[in-house]
Amino acid sequence: MNDQKIPRGFRYGEVVRRGRPVHGPLDAFSIRHPAMPLSRRAKIFSPFDALRGFSEAIAAKKMPYGYEAANEVSTGQSEVSTGRYEMCTRFFIDISDKELQEIVAAAENSALAEKFMRAGDPMTRSGEIYPTNVVPVIATAKAGGRAVFPMKWGFRISGMRGDSISTILNARSETAAQKPSFRDAWRQHRCVIPASYYFEWEHFTSPDGKKKTGRKYAIQPTGSTVTWLGGLYRMEEGFPRFVVLTRPPAENIAFIHDRMPVILPAQQIGAWIDPAADPDQICGSALEDMIYEAADQ
Repeated sequence: MNDQKIPRGFRYGEVVRRGRPVHGPLDAFSIRHPAMPLSRRAKIFSPFDALRGFSEAIAAKKMPYGYEAANEVSTGQSEVSTGRYEMCTRFFIDISDKELQEIVAAAENSALAEKFMRAGDPMTRSGEIYPTNVVPVIATAKAGGRAVFPMKWGFRISGMRGDSISTILNARSETAAQKPSFRDAWRQHRCVIPASYYFEWEHFTSPDGKKKTGRKYAIQPTGSTVTWLGGLYRMEEGFPRFVVLTRPPAENIAFIHDRMPVILPAQQIGAWIDPAADPDQICGSALEDMIYEAADQ
């Protein structure tokens, strides 16, 4: 497993490198039980932590099919993948496309890009985009009109006991208006995430009844070079963060996954980011005709 790509801040990364768990001094358990030596903690919790660590490392590489819940990245002191992904946790920006070049340049020249840089989160200009990356996003400026801003992928939500944080990557378009985490953004803070295409892993049930993931596919609308992903954004600690909206899949890609991103026609970008517009109505114009090809060859 040494070839797995371990996310930045992955607290259980040593599971992959050494084959055993390593416990940080500030993990949630040691905060609640400061008198327990880490050596004893390791003996008690090694099986659980090792399984969790290996599954997280695999998830960082493969992004397997997930569950009914929105995509979550459970964390202690940093953002760490649990592998519980609903869909659309990767997309790609091809900087050779002229339209995307202009969008990336506009984001790079913003004061917000410099602020992200100072905070240790430089914007990703091109290539495969991962959860928690900072990328160009289209939204409405304070003065009105369309503008491009760097934003970080994922809303951060505190756990019920306050000792963990989940990073939500996707929001279901059918229920976003009712969910506390999304309803304000659904009404007032909608955005569009420009991409060349998005990635999805085929999910299926094996003959023994186990759910598994298969090939990785690159997917985009037919006849398009830019894929306009519908999203929501909000401010967290002075920085904008976004989620990608999802919906049931187009018929010809339903064999890959039972969800897909909300992909908007280019002519609907202005309407989508307009706070006065009806998002439900615009979602009805989401693109259906998709092309795909295997991306893991």
